[in-house]
Amino acid sequence: MKCPACQNEVNVDSVYCPKCGEKLEQAAEGAPAATSPPQPAAEDGGQSGSQQPAGEAAQQTASERIMERAREGGAQTAGDAPAAGWSKGGYSPKALNFRFLATCLVTAALLAVVVWLWWGESGWWKWAGYASIATIAALWIWYLCVRIYRVGTIKYELTAHQFYHEEGIFRRVRDVIEVIDIDDLKLERTLWDRVINGGVGTVVVQSADPSDPQLRLVGLANPDEVFQALDNARRKERVARGLKSV
Repeated sequence: MKCPACQNEVNVDSVYCPKCGEKLEQAAEGAPAATSPPQPAAEDGGQSGSQQPAGEAAQQTASERIMERAREGGAQTAGDAPAAGWSKGGYSPKALNFRFLATCLVTAALLAVVVWLWWGESGWWKWAGYASIATIAALWIWYLCVRIYRVGTIKYELTAHQFYHEEGIFRRVRDVIEVIDIDDLKLERTLWDRVINGGVGTVVVQSADPSDPQLRLVGLANPDEVFQALDNARRKERVARGLKSV
């Protein structure tokens, strides 16, 4: 079997020509493959109308053909994108509901201890009460720090080809994962997430990226939508590049 563009001998089962990159299936559907080599040009250097397209196709390199197919695939992907869908988000404040309630309960218990200790007249009991008040202040400071860090800095963004994860205050870290490198996705919801935290969840991303083989997207207010958006983006990218979608 010969390539209709460059007349290179190729395997019958081949989809693309290894020399010029021409897709053999499309050529077979459009017109039958040529069985004879192209005729030599006329003495005056001109070319016939039937030979000129084949010559131009043969002169196009494999890299140019691959880039052209990539641009066509990107345009098709953009056209097939849903009108509405998840593309960016961050850590939801609802994910801290359980921590907030636990801090309130511990605060109430320590305040009860303070009142009971200060009810007596012994001096050293009052020092224990001061320690309880300091513990309460430390708990609320810690809760506020965790809330500011997670809600204010953890951000997620999904594009057609890449997924971005960013967090940090003094040291801002931005991780990038190619959508086509995503191997597996998993959605997790604990009992506290479903009952107390308003249905938030975590999406675990397993990828072939050596720097981030596993990435946990925590505190998602709409984990089902994020999971579906990542899965759709992965499938579209694999189909566009001719890979098997798993």
